[in-house]
Amino acid sequence: STEIEERIRALGAVGPITLEALAMDEADGRLQFAAATLLFKLGDPPARARVLAWFDRKKEPSEGWMLAEPGFEAEDAEMVPVAISLALEGQERRALDVLHRLNRLNSAAQKKIVESVVTLLHSTNPRVQKLALDIVNELDIEFPLPAIVELLDSPELGEEALRFLKRETGKDFGRDKAAWLRAVERI
Repeated sequence: STEIEERIRALGAVGPITLEALAMDEADGRLQFAAATLLFKLGDPPARARVLAWFDRKKEPSEGWMLAEPGFEAEDAEMVPVAISLALEGQERRALDVLHRLNRLNSAAQKKIVESVVTLLHSTNPRVQKLALDIVNELDIEFPLPAIVELLDSPELGEEALRFLKRETGKDFGRDKAAWLRAVERI
């Protein structure tokens, strides 16, 4: 919650250290996940890298419980902002893998993914907009097409937006935004 995030931020440098310890050492998987999620939201890149490396390490299979793939729990939708953050920091493949699983398995996550992609598309940074298009293409999500139409004027992304619109609609209006907007409103 926002209140908890603010309390952790108020701790200063001790907050991320405490979260990092919880994320790596806590026996309760839910607390581990919550701590890692908060740590990622606080944006401490060195701690985030250490936690990711810790989770990626090879372990011997245990005879205890096993963590399910992302997407099975309703709370897994909270992983969407973390995955988007990873993608923006250059870890697109890992982020797309997580988003793909969440998109297939969790309807709440699907909604958050679409909301996040719309936000990314409104960025003025072409790299961020390209990432949004990559997510839409990779996940094959139902997406509000008017947001893609807005990219037709972009020198960097116009061609890719046009290909996407042609593929999704089976129509071709070139770079005529008004015609595309009329067409996608009918879909």
